[in-house]
Amino acid sequence: MAEITELQKDILFIRRDWLNSNSLLIKGKENVLIDTGHISSFPQTLSLLQETGVNPEEINIVVNTHFHSDHVGANLAIQELSGAIIAASGLEANLINAGDRWSNWLDFFGQDAPLYHVSKILDDGQLFRAGPYEFRVVSTPGHSPGGVSLYCEELEMLVCGDALWYHDFGPVNCVVNGQGALDQARDSLQRLADLKVEQCVPGHGPLISDHQENVGRCLRKIEKLLDDPREAAMHIITRVLTFQIMIEGGIASDKMGDYLIEKGWLQKFNELYFHADLQDLMDQVLKRLHKSGAIRVDAGVIKAR
Repeated sequence: MAEITELQKDILFIRRDWLNSNSLLIKGKENVLIDTGHISSFPQTLSLLQETGVNPEEINIVVNTHFHSDHVGANLAIQELSGAIIAASGLEANLINAGDRWSNWLDFFGQDAPLYHVSKILDDGQLFRAGPYEFRVVSTPGHSPGGVSLYCEELEMLVCGDALWYHDFGPVNCVVNGQGALDQARDSLQRLADLKVEQCVPGHGPLISDHQENVGRCLRKIEKLLDDPREAAMHIITRVLTFQIMIEGGIASDKMGDYLIEKGWLQKFNELYFHADLQDLMDQVLKRLHKSGAIRVDAGVIKAR
């Protein structure tokens, strides 16, 4: 599933499935692409860009809201095609340019994304021009250590990456990013709540029309997770496992246990939060995903819906 919507003159919203981040293309003297999707979907990314009337070779600047694989996967490929500058927060730029693969979850979850070079730093409060519009950088860490959002006061438009989704927010990995990451995510939501927003562009899912109601709902949700660390761990486990199933194109039911043992990350969450039999924890996770409708079993293969 992918669709392109013109939000304003020269601003195109590219909504994609949950394996890939959404993207925002802002046309101008310098064409700006915000987030590039997962590397496995690069052919689709090329096709979608061409559909907008902008060839990948014409992208001048790539802006990353954060450095997870579903948002930066096509960075290097686009950079090699066009010579585009890549912009990110200073913290994440330093980690990426040093070749780090841990804090962005790649090695922790056994994911992949070609490493790239960041040459433009986005500081909190900095003004960033994209096409005819001026955006302000808003630091929104939590889901990732150096996540940023972009806010255009003129348009009352917020591009928030995974700091905020419709009725949810990007999962927080306290195993990798520390126990304070969930507090950071809450503080980031509070910062976004202070903005006057008519159009909210999330990193995944649909556009958000009622910003205040949505961010209020998410703040109440994250407060509950702060009070219940096990539930906070389950929040990321269920979402990451669904993402992994998407990457694999499905996992045989009788191979799921071996798959998770090989990856190793579920065991790390278990050791920190649950202290349960690993098979029992896996069964609990899959039961939740079935109940929520996130996965289905088709001829003995677990697939994401």
